[in-house]
Amino acid sequence: MLTCSACNYSSLSDKDSGRHHLDITEGMIVGAYSAGIGYSAWKSLLNCLEVSFVSKKFYLKHENAVGVRLQSLLEEDLTKNIEATKQFAAENGNCVNVDGVSYPTTTVIVDGGWSKRSYGHSFNSNAGVAVIISQPIQKVIYVGYRVKSCKQCEYNPDKLHICHKNWDLSAQAMESNIITEGFREVFDKHQLIFKYVVGDADSSVYAKIQQTVSYPGRIIVEKIDCANHAVRGLNSRIHRILKNTAFVKKDRDIIRS
Repeated sequence: MLTCSACNYSSLSDKDSGRHHLDITEGMIVGAYSAGIGYSAWKSLLNCLEVSFVSKKFYLKHENAVGVRLQSLLEEDLTKNIEATKQFAAENGNCVNVDGVSYPTTTVIVDGGWSKRSYGHSFNSNAGVAVIISQPIQKVIYVGYRVKSCKQCEYNPDKLHICHKNWDLSAQAMESNIITEGFREVFDKHQLIFKYVVGDADSSVYAKIQQTVSYPGRIIVEKIDCANHAVRGLNSRIHRILKNTAFVKKDRDIIRS
């Protein structure tokens, strides 16, 4: 029960109002995910409002349960998006026939990353993420992550817990590994071929796709540079020409103008 000290209005807050699909505890966890906070931030916020908060054990128990539900919902959405992409390919004739079997094809947009910050030295995050987006329907069809560490495994490996550690190599290799895994997994489960891939100027990802992704009939995945990175690359080359004194100054001035 929450009571306003100004007007004495009371509101019962320990039950679901019926307007949402989540109860208060689940809503609290999902809200924390959305805001990018955790137990400590929630507790500090409510302590400032003089509102008691749940125990950390209770919070983590429900956080794990909500995480499992969100993962299930994510997989359902990804499957729906893949089926919508296949339907779009069929309706627009984007299919290839190999040995009498018709495979839908599509164009995908890929990207990934990891936190990188430097204070006089190099630093790479222990976690990275990458996504594959269906270009025709503009929706995500694959999400993957790589994590190099697990605090629970380090301090108490015998305790039963959900471990997300799945990577031991460099942070730079995370993106290409996730994306190539997505290519293979989507084809194995849904028979959908990614014929064109739109990405940044990182050649290592495309090289990894060529090395590890094998489609029927030796279909080759073709690379398309995204407009943003293509323009940035052109701009960088122009600036290098302007600074290169090997070129005649008059010609460089023409470019500069």
